[in-house]
Amino acid sequence: MSETIDMTPTWKSLLPAIIAAIEHGTPKGRRIALEELERMAYAADLAVELQKKLGENHLIAIDALKTVPESA
Repeated sequence: MSETIDMTPTWKSLLPAIIAAIEHGTPKGRRIALEELERMAYAADLAVELQKKLGENHLIAIDALKTVPESA
């Protein structure tokens, strides 16, 4: 039986690289970094809308997840 390891990076972990690309990257690197920031903003907006639709009870659960360490 094989085990799958999720290696998906978090937006938080990618942010320093995105900022560095904007500040010091090539024109193409800057464009790509700005596109990624747009995707981050879109994802954040979707999360806010989801929270609104799920209601207060789900916000409590989401807040509880924020206290779980990333390595968990």
